Amino acid sequence: MIFKYKPYPAYKPSGVEWLGEVPEHWDICRAKSLFQKIERPIKEEDEVVTCFRDGTVTLRRNRRESGFTESLKEIGYKGIYIGDLVIHSMDAYSGAIGVADSNGKGSPVYSVCIPSTQVCVHFYAYLLRAMAQIGWIQSLAKGIRERSSDFRYKIFAEQLVPLFPLPEQTSIADFLDHKTALIDRLIEKKQKLITLLEEQKQAIIHQAITGQIDVRTGRPYSTYKPSSIEWLEEVPRHWEIMRLKSVAHQVLELTGKLQENIPYVALENVESWTGRVTSNCTETTGSQLKLFEEGDVLFGKLRPYLAKVMHAKSCGQCVSEFLVLRTTDRISQHFLDHLLRSKSVIDWINSSAFGAKMPRTDWHFVGNTRLAVPSLQEQNAIADFLDHKTTLIDQLIEKKQKLVTLLEEQKQAIIHQAVTGKIDVREAAAGLQQTNSTTCGDEAKSAFSEQHSLNARYSHGQEVRS
Repeated sequence: MIFKYKPYPAYKPSGVEWLGEVPEHWDICRAKSLFQKIERPIKEEDEVVTCFRDGTVTLRRNRRESGFTESLKEIGYKGIYIGDLVIHSMDAYSGAIGVADSNGKGSPVYSVCIPSTQVCVHFYAYLLRAMAQIGWIQSLAKGIRERSSDFRYKIFAEQLVPLFPLPEQTSIADFLDHKTALIDRLIEKKQKLITLLEEQKQAIIHQAITGQIDVRTGRPYSTYKPSSIEWLEEVPRHWEIMRLKSVAHQVLELTGKLQENIPYVALENVESWTGRVTSNCTETTGSQLKLFEEGDVLFGKLRPYLAKVMHAKSCGQCVSEFLVLRTTDRISQHFLDHLLRSKSVIDWINSSAFGAKMPRTDWHFVGNTRLAVPSLQEQNAIADFLDHKTTLIDQLIEKKQKLVTLLEEQKQAIIHQAVTGKIDVREAAAGLQQTNSTTCGDEAKSAFSEQHSLNARYSHGQEVRS
Protein backbone atom coordinates (compact mmCIF):
# COMPACT_ATOMS: atom_id res chain seq x y z
CA MET A 1 0.00 0.00 0.00
CA ILE A 2 2.85 2.38 0.87
CA PHE A 3 5.66 1.34 -1.41
CA LYS A 4 3.88 2.11 -4.67
CA TYR A 5 4.40 5.81 -3.88
CA LYS A 6 7.76 7.25 -4.88
CA PRO A 7 10.00 9.20 -2.52
CA TYR A 8 10.80 12.88 -3.08
CA PRO A 9 13.71 13.58 -5.46
CA ALA A 10 16.15 14.74 -2.76
CA TYR A 11 16.40 14.71 1.04
CA LYS A 12 18.34 16.42 3.83
CA PRO A 13 18.79 15.74 7.55
CA SER A 14 16.06 17.38 9.62
CA GLY A 15 17.99 17.47 12.88
CA VAL A 16 14.87 16.13 14.60
CA GLU A 17 15.22 12.70 16.20
CA TRP A 18 11.76 11.33 15.44
CA LEU A 19 11.53 12.92 11.97
CA GLY A 20 14.75 11.76 10.31
CA GLU A 21 15.47 12.98 6.78
CA VAL A 22 12.96 15.29 5.11
CA PRO A 23 12.46 16.48 1.53
CA GLU A 24 15.09 19.03 0.56
CA HIS A 25 12.64 21.93 0.20
CA TRP A 26 11.05 21.41 3.64
CA ASP A 27 12.01 23.71 6.50
CA ILE A 28 11.98 23.02 10.23
CA CYS A 29 10.42 25.41 12.74
CA ARG A 30 8.96 25.40 16.22
CA ALA A 31 5.24 24.76 16.55
CA LYS A 32 4.72 28.08 18.35
CA SER A 33 5.44 29.90 15.09
CA LEU A 34 2.50 28.08 13.48
CA PHE A 35 -0.08 27.80 16.27
CA GLN A 36 -1.21 30.26 18.90
CA LYS A 37 -2.91 29.16 22.10
CA ILE A 38 -6.20 30.90 22.76
CA GLU A 39 -8.38 31.16 25.87
CA ARG A 40 -11.94 32.06 24.95
CA PRO A 41 -14.78 32.76 27.38
CA ILE A 42 -17.72 30.38 27.22
CA LYS A 43 -21.41 31.08 26.93
CA GLU A 44 -24.19 29.55 28.98
CA GLU A 45 -25.67 27.81 25.95
CA ASP A 46 -22.37 26.23 24.86
CA GLU A 47 -22.40 22.44 24.61
CA VAL A 48 -19.46 20.27 25.64
CA VAL A 49 -16.94 19.42 22.92
CA THR A 50 -14.84 16.30 23.52
CA CYS A 51 -11.45 15.40 22.08
CA PHE A 52 -11.48 11.64 21.53
CA ARG A 53 -8.51 9.31 21.18
CA ASP A 54 -9.26 8.63 17.51
CA GLY A 55 -8.63 12.31 16.74
CA THR A 56 -12.30 13.29 16.49
CA VAL A 57 -13.11 16.62 18.16
CA THR A 58 -16.86 17.03 18.22
CA LEU A 59 -19.87 17.72 20.39
CA ARG A 60 -20.07 15.05 23.06
CA ARG A 61 -23.64 14.19 22.06
CA ASN A 62 -22.49 13.38 18.53
CA ARG A 63 -20.60 10.37 19.88
CA ARG A 64 -22.82 9.14 22.69
CA GLU A 65 -25.16 10.42 25.37
CA SER A 66 -23.81 8.63 28.45
CA GLY A 67 -20.67 7.14 29.96
CA PHE A 68 -18.85 10.44 30.51
CA THR A 69 -17.60 11.94 33.76
CA GLU A 70 -19.72 14.99 34.48
CA SER A 71 -18.27 18.15 36.08
CA LEU A 72 -20.45 19.79 38.71
CA LYS A 73 -18.70 23.11 38.12
CA GLU A 74 -17.21 23.94 34.74
CA ILE A 75 -14.29 25.93 36.12
CA GLY A 76 -11.61 26.60 33.54
CA TYR A 77 -13.66 25.46 30.54
CA LYS A 78 -12.72 27.28 27.36
CA GLY A 79 -14.45 28.12 24.10
CA ILE A 80 -13.77 25.94 21.06
CA TYR A 81 -14.60 26.96 17.49
CA ILE A 82 -14.76 24.97 14.28
CA GLY A 83 -11.26 24.65 12.83
CA ASP A 84 -9.35 24.87 16.11
CA LEU A 85 -6.53 22.43 16.78
CA VAL A 86 -7.41 20.78 20.10
CA ILE A 87 -4.84 18.85 22.16
CA HIS A 88 -5.89 16.76 25.17
CA SER A 89 -2.81 17.23 27.34
CA MET A 90 -3.31 14.00 29.34
CA ASP A 91 -4.43 11.73 26.48
CA ALA A 92 -2.33 13.19 23.66
CA TYR A 93 0.00 10.18 23.88
CA SER A 94 -2.86 7.98 22.65
CA GLY A 95 -3.93 10.22 19.77
CA ALA A 96 -6.39 12.63 21.42
CA ILE A 97 -5.43 15.47 19.08
CA GLY A 98 -7.63 16.77 16.30
CA VAL A 99 -9.49 19.53 14.51
CA ALA A 100 -12.80 20.71 15.97
CA ASP A 101 -15.83 20.15 13.76
CA SER A 102 -18.18 21.89 16.22
CA ASN A 103 -18.43 25.06 18.28
CA GLY A 104 -18.74 24.66 22.04
CA LYS A 105 -16.69 24.47 25.23
CA GLY A 106 -13.89 22.14 26.25
CA SER A 107 -12.19 20.84 29.37
CA PRO A 108 -9.39 22.77 31.13
CA VAL A 109 -6.99 19.94 30.15
CA TYR A 110 -7.37 20.92 26.49
CA SER A 111 -4.97 23.24 24.68
CA VAL A 112 -7.01 25.13 22.08
CA CYS A 113 -4.84 26.49 19.28
CA ILE A 114 -5.55 28.60 16.21
CA PRO A 115 -3.41 28.11 13.09
CA SER A 116 -1.56 30.74 11.11
CA THR A 117 -2.36 31.35 7.45
CA GLN A 118 0.59 29.19 6.32
CA VAL A 119 -0.88 26.12 7.97
CA CYS A 120 -3.31 23.39 6.91
CA VAL A 121 -4.45 22.44 10.38
CA HIS A 122 -5.57 18.97 9.27
CA PHE A 123 -2.03 18.13 8.15
CA TYR A 124 -0.59 19.06 11.53
CA ALA A 125 -3.27 17.06 13.31
CA TYR A 126 -2.11 14.02 11.33
CA LEU A 127 1.51 14.89 12.13
CA LEU A 128 0.90 15.18 15.88
CA ARG A 129 -1.03 11.92 16.01
CA ALA A 130 1.87 10.26 14.16
CA MET A 131 4.18 11.63 16.87
CA ALA A 132 1.89 10.05 19.44
CA GLN A 133 1.72 6.73 17.61
CA ILE A 134 5.50 6.26 17.60
CA GLY A 135 5.69 7.11 21.33
CA TRP A 136 7.39 10.50 21.02
CA ILE A 137 4.75 12.40 23.00
CA GLN A 138 4.85 9.81 25.78
CA SER A 139 8.64 10.14 25.91
CA LEU A 140 8.27 13.85 26.71
CA ALA A 141 6.20 13.08 29.82
CA LYS A 142 9.01 12.49 32.30
CA GLY A 143 7.77 11.58 35.75
CA ILE A 144 4.18 11.19 34.58
CA ARG A 145 2.29 8.01 35.39
CA GLU A 146 2.08 5.28 32.77
CA ARG A 147 -0.64 5.65 30.13
CA SER A 148 -0.76 9.41 30.52
CA SER A 149 1.03 12.48 29.20
CA ASP A 150 1.49 16.15 30.02
CA PHE A 151 1.53 17.52 26.50
CA ARG A 152 0.48 21.07 27.33
CA TYR A 153 0.85 24.00 24.96
CA LYS A 154 4.21 25.07 26.42
CA ILE A 155 5.64 21.65 25.49
CA PHE A 156 3.87 21.48 22.13
CA ALA A 157 5.05 25.02 21.29
CA GLU A 158 8.72 24.02 21.53
CA GLN A 159 8.44 20.96 19.29
CA LEU A 160 10.32 21.08 16.01
CA VAL A 161 7.98 20.35 13.09
CA PRO A 162 8.28 20.52 9.30
CA LEU A 163 7.04 23.53 7.36
CA PHE A 164 6.56 23.59 3.59
CA PRO A 165 4.15 25.20 1.10
CA LEU A 166 0.49 25.23 2.12
CA PRO A 167 -0.79 23.56 -1.10
CA GLU A 168 1.52 20.62 -0.42
CA GLN A 169 0.29 20.36 3.19
CA THR A 170 -3.28 20.34 1.89
CA SER A 171 -2.46 17.68 -0.71
CA ILE A 172 -1.01 15.37 1.94
CA ALA A 173 -3.96 15.89 4.29
CA ASP A 174 -6.43 15.40 1.44
CA PHE A 175 -4.65 12.22 0.37
CA LEU A 176 -4.65 10.87 3.95
CA ASP A 177 -8.31 11.69 4.42
CA HIS A 178 -9.08 9.64 1.33
CA LYS A 179 -6.79 6.70 2.13
CA THR A 180 -7.70 6.43 5.81
CA ALA A 181 -11.39 6.58 4.95
CA LEU A 182 -10.94 3.64 2.56
CA ILE A 183 -9.06 1.64 5.18
CA ASP A 184 -11.59 2.54 7.88
CA ARG A 185 -14.40 1.25 5.67
CA LEU A 186 -12.56 -2.05 5.23
CA ILE A 187 -12.00 -2.25 8.98
CA GLU A 188 -15.66 -1.53 9.63
CA LYS A 189 -16.70 -4.37 7.31
CA LYS A 190 -14.36 -6.80 9.07
CA GLN A 191 -15.62 -5.69 12.48
CA LYS A 192 -19.23 -6.14 11.41
CA LEU A 193 -18.40 -9.66 10.26
CA ILE A 194 -16.71 -10.35 13.61
CA THR A 195 -19.86 -9.15 15.38
CA LEU A 196 -22.01 -11.45 13.24
CA LEU A 197 -19.74 -14.40 14.00
CA GLU A 198 -19.91 -13.63 17.73
CA GLU A 199 -23.70 -13.50 17.53
CA GLN A 200 -23.78 -16.78 15.60
CA LYS A 201 -21.59 -18.41 18.25
CA GLN A 202 -23.82 -17.21 21.08
CA ALA A 203 -26.93 -18.42 19.23
CA ILE A 204 -25.41 -21.90 18.86
CA ILE A 205 -24.42 -21.96 22.54
CA HIS A 206 -27.87 -20.81 23.64
CA GLN A 207 -29.67 -23.41 21.54
CA ALA A 208 -27.48 -26.18 22.92
CA ILE A 209 -27.42 -25.33 26.64
CA THR A 210 -31.16 -24.56 26.77
CA GLY A 211 -32.19 -27.70 24.88
CA GLN A 212 -33.71 -25.92 21.90
CA ILE A 213 -31.94 -28.55 19.83
CA ASP A 214 -30.67 -32.01 20.66
CA VAL A 215 -27.04 -31.77 19.56
CA ARG A 216 -26.95 -35.53 18.96
CA THR A 217 -29.62 -35.33 16.24
CA GLY A 218 -29.60 -31.66 15.25
CA ARG A 219 -33.37 -31.53 15.84
CA PRO A 220 -35.54 -30.28 18.74
CA TYR A 221 -36.40 -32.68 21.56
CA SER A 222 -39.78 -34.41 21.35
CA THR A 223 -41.44 -32.75 24.35
CA TYR A 224 -40.83 -29.64 26.45
CA LYS A 225 -42.03 -28.19 29.75
CA PRO A 226 -42.11 -24.68 31.28
CA SER A 227 -38.74 -24.05 32.93
CA SER A 228 -39.84 -21.67 35.73
CA ILE A 229 -36.45 -20.01 35.17
CA GLU A 230 -36.53 -16.23 34.75
CA TRP A 231 -34.25 -16.16 31.72
CA LEU A 232 -35.57 -19.31 30.03
CA GLU A 233 -39.04 -20.29 28.83
CA GLU A 234 -39.11 -24.01 28.01
CA VAL A 235 -36.70 -26.91 28.44
CA PRO A 236 -36.81 -30.58 27.42
CA ARG A 237 -39.24 -32.43 29.68
CA HIS A 238 -36.63 -34.75 31.21
CA TRP A 239 -34.17 -31.97 32.12
CA GLU A 240 -33.96 -31.07 35.81
CA ILE A 241 -34.14 -27.55 37.23
CA MET A 242 -31.43 -27.05 39.87
CA ARG A 243 -29.77 -24.17 41.64
CA LEU A 244 -26.08 -23.81 40.86
CA LYS A 245 -25.15 -24.28 44.52
CA SER A 246 -26.69 -27.76 44.43
CA VAL A 247 -24.33 -28.93 41.68
CA ALA A 248 -21.21 -26.91 42.53
CA HIS A 249 -19.80 -25.27 45.63
CA GLN A 250 -17.58 -22.25 46.15
CA VAL A 251 -13.97 -22.99 47.10
CA LEU A 252 -12.60 -20.57 49.70
CA GLU A 253 -9.08 -21.91 50.11
CA LEU A 254 -6.96 -18.78 50.53
CA THR A 255 -3.28 -17.97 50.52
CA GLY A 256 -1.83 -14.77 51.86
CA LYS A 257 0.89 -14.29 49.26
CA LEU A 258 1.83 -15.30 45.75
CA GLN A 259 3.24 -18.82 45.71
CA GLU A 260 6.16 -19.43 43.39
CA ASN A 261 6.03 -22.06 40.65
CA ILE A 262 2.21 -22.10 40.68
CA PRO A 263 0.29 -20.45 37.80
CA TYR A 264 -1.35 -17.17 38.78
CA VAL A 265 -4.46 -15.79 37.07
CA ALA A 266 -5.85 -12.26 37.29
CA LEU A 267 -9.03 -10.98 35.64
CA GLU A 268 -7.05 -9.22 32.91
CA ASN A 269 -5.42 -12.53 31.93
CA VAL A 270 -8.72 -14.17 30.97
CA GLU A 271 -10.21 -13.31 27.59
CA SER A 272 -13.88 -12.34 27.68
CA TRP A 273 -16.33 -14.93 26.31
CA THR A 274 -13.67 -17.48 25.35
CA GLY A 275 -12.01 -18.26 28.69
CA ARG A 276 -8.57 -18.31 27.07
CA VAL A 277 -5.68 -17.26 29.29
CA THR A 278 -4.00 -14.53 27.26
CA SER A 279 -0.86 -13.87 29.30
CA ASN A 280 1.00 -14.75 32.46
CA CYS A 281 0.66 -12.31 35.33
CA THR A 282 3.30 -11.99 38.02
CA GLU A 283 2.10 -8.98 39.99
CA THR A 284 -0.72 -8.91 42.53
CA THR A 285 -2.71 -6.01 43.86
CA GLY A 286 -4.69 -7.76 46.59
CA SER A 287 -3.63 -9.19 49.93
CA GLN A 288 -5.44 -12.51 49.49
CA LEU A 289 -5.39 -15.04 46.70
CA LYS A 290 -7.57 -18.07 46.08
CA LEU A 291 -6.24 -21.52 45.28
CA PHE A 292 -7.90 -23.67 42.61
CA GLU A 293 -7.46 -27.19 41.27
CA GLU A 294 -7.52 -28.68 37.79
CA GLY A 295 -11.12 -28.84 36.58
CA ASP A 296 -12.43 -25.97 38.72
CA VAL A 297 -14.48 -23.30 36.96
CA LEU A 298 -13.47 -19.69 37.68
CA PHE A 299 -16.17 -17.01 37.34
CA GLY A 300 -15.22 -13.32 37.43
CA LYS A 301 -17.60 -11.56 39.80
CA LEU A 302 -16.26 -8.05 39.05
CA ARG A 303 -18.08 -6.59 36.04
CA PRO A 304 -19.82 -9.89 35.27
CA TYR A 305 -20.90 -8.59 31.85
CA LEU A 306 -17.30 -9.16 30.71
CA ALA A 307 -17.89 -12.94 30.91
CA LYS A 308 -14.53 -13.80 32.46
CA VAL A 309 -15.14 -17.54 32.85
CA MET A 310 -12.30 -20.07 32.79
CA HIS A 311 -12.11 -23.86 33.00
CA ALA A 312 -8.84 -24.56 34.85
CA LYS A 313 -6.47 -26.90 33.00
CA SER A 314 -4.17 -27.17 36.04
CA CYS A 315 -4.00 -26.12 39.67
CA GLY A 316 -3.15 -22.51 40.40
CA GLN A 317 -3.90 -19.32 42.29
CA CYS A 318 -6.12 -16.41 41.34
CA VAL A 319 -7.32 -13.02 42.54
CA SER A 320 -10.21 -12.96 44.99
CA GLU A 321 -12.45 -11.35 42.34
CA PHE A 322 -12.97 -14.85 40.93
CA LEU A 323 -15.53 -17.26 42.32
CA VAL A 324 -13.81 -20.66 42.33
CA LEU A 325 -16.46 -23.32 41.65
CA ARG A 326 -15.93 -27.04 42.16
CA THR A 327 -18.55 -29.34 40.68
CA THR A 328 -20.29 -32.35 42.21
CA ASP A 329 -20.87 -35.58 40.28
CA ARG A 330 -24.22 -34.19 39.09
CA ILE A 331 -22.73 -31.83 36.52
CA SER A 332 -19.86 -31.91 34.05
CA GLN A 333 -17.15 -29.32 34.60
CA HIS A 334 -16.96 -28.78 30.87
CA PHE A 335 -20.72 -28.33 30.54
CA LEU A 336 -20.80 -25.85 33.45
CA ASP A 337 -18.02 -23.85 31.82
CA HIS A 338 -20.07 -23.44 28.62
CA LEU A 339 -23.26 -22.81 30.59
CA LEU A 340 -21.81 -19.98 32.69
CA ARG A 341 -20.28 -18.36 29.62
CA SER A 342 -23.56 -18.27 27.68
CA LYS A 343 -24.97 -14.79 27.11
CA SER A 344 -28.33 -15.59 28.68
CA VAL A 345 -26.71 -16.66 31.97
CA ILE A 346 -24.22 -13.78 31.92
CA ASP A 347 -27.03 -11.26 31.35
CA TRP A 348 -29.03 -12.76 34.22
CA ILE A 349 -26.11 -12.68 36.66
CA ASN A 350 -25.13 -9.19 35.52
CA SER A 351 -28.62 -7.97 36.46
CA SER A 352 -27.64 -8.58 40.09
CA ALA A 353 -24.46 -6.48 39.96
CA PHE A 354 -24.18 -3.75 42.56
CA GLY A 355 -21.84 -0.75 42.73
CA ALA A 356 -21.69 2.11 40.23
CA LYS A 357 -17.97 2.32 39.39
CA MET A 358 -16.96 -1.30 40.07
CA PRO A 359 -20.13 -3.40 39.67
CA ARG A 360 -19.84 -6.93 40.98
CA THR A 361 -22.02 -9.88 41.82
CA ASP A 362 -21.68 -12.31 44.72
CA TRP A 363 -21.95 -16.01 45.47
CA HIS A 364 -25.36 -15.63 47.10
CA PHE A 365 -26.91 -14.58 43.79
CA VAL A 366 -24.76 -16.76 41.55
CA GLY A 367 -25.23 -19.82 43.75
CA ASN A 368 -29.00 -19.38 43.75
CA THR A 369 -29.19 -19.03 39.97
CA ARG A 370 -31.42 -21.77 38.58
CA LEU A 371 -30.14 -23.88 35.72
CA ALA A 372 -31.60 -26.50 33.39
CA VAL A 373 -29.47 -29.63 33.76
CA PRO A 374 -29.68 -32.65 31.40
CA SER A 375 -28.20 -36.08 32.03
CA LEU A 376 -24.42 -36.40 32.27
CA GLN A 377 -24.37 -38.18 28.91
CA GLU A 378 -26.17 -35.25 27.29
CA GLN A 379 -23.98 -32.74 29.12
CA ASN A 380 -20.86 -34.35 27.69
CA ALA A 381 -22.40 -34.45 24.20
CA ILE A 382 -23.32 -30.75 24.46
CA ALA A 383 -19.84 -29.80 25.71
CA ASP A 384 -18.14 -31.73 22.90
CA PHE A 385 -20.49 -30.23 20.32
CA LEU A 386 -19.84 -26.69 21.56
CA ASP A 387 -16.10 -27.27 21.71
CA HIS A 388 -16.12 -28.17 18.03
CA LYS A 389 -18.49 -25.44 16.85
CA THR A 390 -17.07 -22.58 18.91
CA THR A 391 -13.49 -23.49 18.00
CA LEU A 392 -14.30 -23.21 14.30
CA ILE A 393 -15.99 -19.84 14.79
CA ASP A 394 -13.22 -18.57 17.08
CA GLN A 395 -10.67 -19.44 14.41
CA LEU A 396 -12.61 -17.40 11.85
CA ILE A 397 -12.89 -14.51 14.30
CA GLU A 398 -9.17 -14.64 15.00
CA LYS A 399 -8.40 -14.44 11.27
CA LYS A 400 -10.65 -11.40 10.88
CA GLN A 401 -9.12 -9.75 13.95
CA LYS A 402 -5.64 -10.25 12.51
CA LEU A 403 -6.80 -8.58 9.30
CA VAL A 404 -8.15 -5.65 11.31
CA THR A 405 -4.82 -5.34 13.12
CA LEU A 406 -2.95 -5.46 9.81
CA LEU A 407 -5.20 -2.76 8.32
CA GLU A 408 -4.69 -0.56 11.39
CA GLU A 409 -0.93 -0.98 11.08
CA GLN A 410 -1.07 -0.14 7.37
CA LYS A 411 -3.09 2.98 8.11
CA GLN A 412 -0.63 4.18 10.75
CA ALA A 413 2.31 3.40 8.48
CA ILE A 414 0.97 5.35 5.51
CA ILE A 415 0.15 8.33 7.75
CA HIS A 416 3.66 8.34 9.20
CA GLN A 417 5.34 7.96 5.81
CA ALA A 418 3.28 10.77 4.28
CA VAL A 419 3.56 13.37 7.07
CA THR A 420 7.31 12.83 7.46
CA GLY A 421 7.93 13.12 3.72
CA LYS A 422 9.15 9.57 3.17
CA ILE A 423 6.71 9.24 0.28
CA ASP A 424 5.58 11.89 -2.21
CA VAL A 425 1.78 11.78 -2.52
CA ARG A 426 1.27 15.06 -4.38
CA GLU A 427 0.57 13.36 -7.70
CA ALA A 428 -1.84 10.90 -6.08
CA ALA A 429 -3.65 13.76 -4.32
CA ALA A 430 -3.94 15.67 -7.60
CA GLY A 431 -5.49 12.58 -9.17
CA LEU A 432 -8.09 12.49 -6.43
CA GLN A 433 -9.01 16.10 -7.04
CA GLN A 434 -9.35 15.56 -10.79
CA THR A 435 -11.48 12.45 -10.68
CA ASN A 436 -13.73 13.24 -7.70
CA SER A 437 -14.15 9.49 -7.60
CA THR A 438 -15.53 9.12 -4.09
CA THR A 439 -17.85 10.94 -1.78
CA CYS A 440 -15.06 10.91 0.78
CA GLY A 441 -12.90 12.97 -1.57
CA ASP A 442 -15.68 15.50 -2.11
CA GLU A 443 -16.26 15.85 1.60
CA ALA A 444 -12.55 16.32 2.23
CA LYS A 445 -12.33 19.12 -0.35
CA SER A 446 -15.28 20.87 1.22
CA ALA A 447 -13.76 20.55 4.67
CA PHE A 448 -10.37 21.88 3.55
CA SER A 449 -11.97 24.77 1.65
CA GLU A 450 -13.86 25.71 4.80
CA GLN A 451 -10.70 25.36 6.89
CA HIS A 452 -8.61 27.61 4.64
CA SER A 453 -11.33 30.23 4.84
CA LEU A 454 -11.26 29.95 8.61
CA ASN A 455 -7.46 30.26 8.64
CA ALA A 456 -7.62 33.49 6.67
CA ARG A 457 -10.23 34.93 9.01
CA TYR A 458 -8.24 33.92 12.08
CA SER A 459 -5.18 35.75 10.74
CA HIS A 460 -7.12 39.04 10.83
CA GLY A 461 -8.33 38.42 14.38
CA GLN A 462 -11.84 37.50 13.24
CA GLU A 463 -13.18 34.43 15.01
CA VAL A 464 -15.98 32.47 13.47
CA ARG A 465 -19.01 31.34 15.41
CA SER A 466 -22.01 29.69 13.80
